[in-house]
Amino acid sequence: MILSMALLFLMCLSVNAGGQKGLLSSQSDETENNSETGLLSSQSDEAENNSEAEMLLRESNETVKSSHIVPWPKESNETVNSSHAVSWPKESNETVNSSHAISNSSHVHLQILAEGCRDKKFTSKSCQKIFCQPWEKCVQGNCVCKLPYQCPKNGEDVCSSNNKKYRTYCQLKSVECYRNQEKFSHFGACSLGHAAVSFRSDQKSQGIVLFSFNQTLRDMPICMNQKRWTMHEANVVCRQLNFQLGAEKILTETEFISWPEDTNFMKWSNRMRCRGFETSLSECFRLTDIEEPQKACEKENITAVKCYDYTADKKCTNEEFTCVNGKCIPLKDLCNGIDDCADLSDESCCKKCNNSHHCKSDVCIPSLSLCDGEDDCLDGSDEKDCAGTNKPKDYNKERILLKSSLTKISCGISNVTRDTHTSKRTKRLVGGEEALQGQFPWQIAVYDNTRLNCGGVFIGGCWILTAAHCLRLYHMSDYVVRIAKHNKRDIADNEEILPVEKIIIHHDYNAKTYQNDIALIKVKHVFLDKECIPLSHDVQPVCVPWSEYLFRPKKTCIISGWGQAREDRVSILRWAELNIFGNCSDIYQSDFYEGMECAGKMDGTVDACKGDSGGPLVCTDERNEVYVWGLVSWGEECGKYGRPGVYTKVSHYFEWISSHVGRALISKYNV
Repeated sequence: MILSMALLFLMCLSVNAGGQKGLLSSQSDETENNSETGLLSSQSDEAENNSEAEMLLRESNETVKSSHIVPWPKESNETVNSSHAVSWPKESNETVNSSHAISNSSHVHLQILAEGCRDKKFTSKSCQKIFCQPWEKCVQGNCVCKLPYQCPKNGEDVCSSNNKKYRTYCQLKSVECYRNQEKFSHFGACSLGHAAVSFRSDQKSQGIVLFSFNQTLRDMPICMNQKRWTMHEANVVCRQLNFQLGAEKILTETEFISWPEDTNFMKWSNRMRCRGFETSLSECFRLTDIEEPQKACEKENITAVKCYDYTADKKCTNEEFTCVNGKCIPLKDLCNGIDDCADLSDESCCKKCNNSHHCKSDVCIPSLSLCDGEDDCLDGSDEKDCAGTNKPKDYNKERILLKSSLTKISCGISNVTRDTHTSKRTKRLVGGEEALQGQFPWQIAVYDNTRLNCGGVFIGGCWILTAAHCLRLYHMSDYVVRIAKHNKRDIADNEEILPVEKIIIHHDYNAKTYQNDIALIKVKHVFLDKECIPLSHDVQPVCVPWSEYLFRPKKTCIISGWGQAREDRVSILRWAELNIFGNCSDIYQSDFYEGMECAGKMDGTVDACKGDSGGPLVCTDERNEVYVWGLVSWGEECGKYGRPGVYTKVSHYFEWISSHVGRALISKYNV
């Protein structure tokens, strides 16, 4: 009996255990089902967002997973996938956790920054994003100091804070760039006096700003024009007082003591303006710009500044942005065109700008910089359509003189004007539109013996840029270069055939993967002219881009060449328009490497083809200057759906090119 009861008890335990196992299995199955449902839902959302690209890819013979589809970049004002959207916290009667609200608010402010850009730590010294100052040059993507003798010689004498005379403003700034001891005092002879700033306060790091020059202006407070006194000026004041991270904020009238009513004030006029890079307030104006002192100033217009005076280990809060230099600024000050960080890192990665101008390189500049006679955006968009604006000239004539005196090369100018937008944009280069004589004066034909082997592009001097896969290093005598070539079946009177002196293939070129598919050809100097390749109506060099941010995805550019047009043979040089895609790693996966870029149409209506290799993909900036943005490298067939052409990204190889041909030959700016 006892044995029977024991057996019964064990059977009950077994049943219970089986029931529990079944329950776990059921939960596991349910979890798997939910997981699959979530995945399908996610794929469905992605497929909906990528519908155009997916439809095109489905029409191809290859099967492509939806996770690998790259949709055409959408405009920023289009609806964002709800799972990623962040909105301001809604009003509610319920109690909301304050830390959560702060987190949402912070996320909203940070959404204005371009994805991945912040990790690159761009600053005012990053010539990938901005122009270097006249006393700097661009090397390896960074602005570095020039030697004083490299500055232009024309200009006005300046005096330093150490009472030393310099021949030009550029020379003084070059010396200061190397050693931060010699600072600017004023334009003109040192005998005129000495400029300085100080605070009217017992505290060394904040107070009402006082300006002094000799005995004529002694500890005079500044009455500001509210539109002209910004954090740029505040940063300069603090930097002059040896606070290297600039200002923390501009003090309001409630944060400082009133000034006696009978005080004379220095007026900060419309002719005075700091750009933010200066280290002395007197760099922002000339002494002749100082007007007669004014007897009164509204309290809210008296300039007062608090300098950034924190230790290096200060941590930024959730409501602050950490600048590259370690400074903390309010998130609300991101992307407003004002260099609050004092290193420009808060304005260098902006998808859009608040009350300021957005450069295509994702840099925000002040509205005051528009149409001021000086290029601030890499592509010159801030100086576009400025006719009739009647904007006053820059306060700093010396700076304008400096920039105009810098050596500039002439490149990217076609003598044939033609409205490309009137053509049928659906036409491919494969059977595309015939070019006019001289329309692409940088186009080069590279011949292997008597056969047109590849295209190329003239970049100046004796140098041609082409694709590495077009050349064989040990068969140099087989190649000739033809300039001013238009009809490949005829030799025109203005056409020249030049022998090759040297071939330079990129040292890391991989013939299997097409990595670093770029090469240089140097032609022999056979003419009596000073120029290796004489310039003419039909022969002009193209500009070489130094920054990958000069042109962005969706930019419409042009390819040209003598490539095969389906089954038709091509004699006349042809061209077609296409769009930059940018990164295509999601399409080509492991076949896509750094230094490559995609361009074309997802539906295959525009593409390069056999015979176009090495030829140029050129883009035009807002100044109508043309840059070689890519070299035809490889692709999957000609005009295949969902498979845009792959180009060698020339800006990625600027340093390599300049190391062989000389920086002065190809540096349009930042020399």
